[in-house]
Amino acid sequence: MTGDYKITRASRQCAVSKRALEPGEVFFSVVVEVDDGLHRQDIASEHWDEPPENALGWWRNRVPVATTQKRQIAPPEVLIELLRTLGDHAERSDSRYLLALMCLRKRIVKMRASTSLGRGRSLSSEDIDETLQLESTLDGSPLDVAVVPISAARADILHEELDALMHIDAP
Repeated sequence: MTGDYKITRASRQCAVSKRALEPGEVFFSVVVEVDDGLHRQDIASEHWDEPPENALGWWRNRVPVATTQKRQIAPPEVLIELLRTLGDHAERSDSRYLLALMCLRKRIVKMRASTSLGRGRSLSSEDIDETLQLESTLDGSPLDVAVVPISAARADILHEELDALMHIDAP
């Protein structure tokens, strides 16, 4: 018979010394059985000798170190300008098409009124006629983006390229 056990997440505080565990510090977690169920304790490595007798399990952990920078999507005006710039380079039409789809999904651009989609309706070839007719949600300017078929092999390469183009490192 299996049951669900609720065990808390790491407390990031040593159960012995009551001090906060520092980023990068090694500590041990132990699950013990007490009267009201299972209880997790986190113990700094300097206070750890061996698991207590009533331990059901234990493991070694490290407090995560926060990254100094996070990836954020570039501002909408930068992405719109990137869409326009890529339009000047025919060899990058596949990148431009995927970027347009991503911008459409993030509502940075929208379908022009003449080709707008109803709620719940998906984009089909009848709606695009080989060109996505978009408009910027920032200034209403039109953007026509050619629809380009993309192979699965090429999609992975383009994904990495667009990820590098669309995201910025932020403190």
